[in-house]
Amino acid sequence: MALNSIAEKSRDAIYVEMESKLDRPTPFTMKSLRIDYASRKKQTTLQAAILVKDKDLAKSKSLAESIGHEFTGGGRIRKRLEYALTHAGLISSNEFVAPGVGAKLDKYGNISNGQVIQILSQLKAGIDPYSHSSNSKRSLASRKRAGEMFWSRGSKLPRGVWMRNGRNVKPILLVVGKPSYKQRIDINRITKRIVDAKLDQEFRKALDFAIRTARY
Repeated sequence: MALNSIAEKSRDAIYVEMESKLDRPTPFTMKSLRIDYASRKKQTTLQAAILVKDKDLAKSKSLAESIGHEFTGGGRIRKRLEYALTHAGLISSNEFVAPGVGAKLDKYGNISNGQVIQILSQLKAGIDPYSHSSNSKRSLASRKRAGEMFWSRGSKLPRGVWMRNGRNVKPILLVVGKPSYKQRIDINRITKRIVDAKLDQEFRKALDFAIRTARY
């Protein structure tokens, strides 16, 4: 009981630090932790653990893979858009992309789904190159209003996705090397702080409960 209570308090403290240190974390990210609870059935190990969820996500990697660099440092995994650009032969398997000044970002700082679809459509860069494309009058009119996207191979403009709207040209995505991140959330440090401050108190509460409810 004491271990499980400490694990829950530690998880909550980790979420508080994630809220303050991560840049606009999504609600999905703020539900990314799970607890492996201590149990009397585990005869060999009396422990509780806080883990990043490792269940595979639909058409993606697990949370442990996609945000694991926030907890350990190092590189991030590639995103679906990057896999699509590689499949289209535009970037190598060791390259990544970062938003340019013309990118439309959502409130969490990620490139919007609508613009991702627009990129895949105009560059015919999806797994099925025609899955998002259309030459209907409505589609062509929409493209004209939004701007024409094209891929620069780096001769005159840096490599990446650019948008031309009249005489204005802006970068949407730029090719970068593998990004490297510093550890921002130290699960071990946070958990140790909670253990040092609360374990004795939680053990006494659990012991009092066990004595009070014991059957003789």
